[in-house]
Amino acid sequence: MKILFPEPGDVEQFVHQRLGSPMRQHVRYYQRLRAFLRQHHATTDPAEAAFVFMPMNLVLFQFCNVHDVLLEGRLPDPYPVVERMFEQYPGKRLLLFTSADCGQRRRSRWESKALHRAYPHLYRWLDERVILIAFESTADLLPSDIGAIPYVFEIVPPPVPFWHALLGRSPHPIERDLLYAFAGAMAYQDLPPDHIRGERLLEIAGRGQDWFVGSAPEARKRYGKVHGSDIGMLRRARFTLCPAGYGRWSFRFFQALVYGSIPVLLADGYRLPFSERIPWQELAIVHPESKLADVDEMLRNMPQETIQRFQVALEANRHHFLEPGALRLIEESLETRQGATAF
Repeated sequence: MKILFPEPGDVEQFVHQRLGSPMRQHVRYYQRLRAFLRQHHATTDPAEAAFVFMPMNLVLFQFCNVHDVLLEGRLPDPYPVVERMFEQYPGKRLLLFTSADCGQRRRSRWESKALHRAYPHLYRWLDERVILIAFESTADLLPSDIGAIPYVFEIVPPPVPFWHALLGRSPHPIERDLLYAFAGAMAYQDLPPDHIRGERLLEIAGRGQDWFVGSAPEARKRYGKVHGSDIGMLRRARFTLCPAGYGRWSFRFFQALVYGSIPVLLADGYRLPFSERIPWQELAIVHPESKLADVDEMLRNMPQETIQRFQVALEANRHHFLEPGALRLIEESLETRQGATAF
């Protein structure tokens, strides 16, 4: 499989540079994916290329209006960039990376209607010639698109007490003292009340002896800066609640898989990616948003043997959710699509 990698032009560089700081993670994903594919599949010969990798992350164009980065008083449309690629490489499939929700191909019930996130128009060029590599894995993607994994870059080791480090001792194994937890933004003001992160999640907010559902500052206040941190909460909870955010996907879902906390996905409409390779039924619980109030009872009634099976499967499959494994899954998916290059 061979891929052409055009260099970014002025428009792409402008958008990436201006949004590089507030959306650092999104820029990094794009850069690492591009570097990985370029290292293994780059060509300069259009005749042998199966794909042309677009030199931009589409989501950065979407968020230009959030940070008041407007071109000619409107949301930048990447069409001139794409049109140039269509003309320069006729008959080639374009690969376009988008690291967040993408509502430009078709109107979706999941598309955020928040003023600073709404897309003013559908992109007329976003058709079957373009393969989206998207975190937003829903039915709105075309069959040729790839629902990518927002992988974990690296595993953060648990903190070692000073006296352990001084004596060269290993820390004690992680004790999962919480049955379930969620520590994050409970609600976003610009989401409707019936959205799970509008007001719905607040319905189960609170804390008990073995559970916590609240904001990140509340978690740190209750458990301390280390054990109440994002990673600390993933390490101590047997189950992590993973509600949808602005999009259907979430970083938290995949972080939980890496840190051994069984994710409880609360995101109707999200399609678990790479289902032909990843045994999702052994790794995660998919729970309907309409039954949010039943989460506590459902988790408390789960047999210990079932929990242990989940934990064994998490350990066996965690490589899929780290950078090397997640990038290889994208690579393999592209290899299956390389025959359909003409239209």
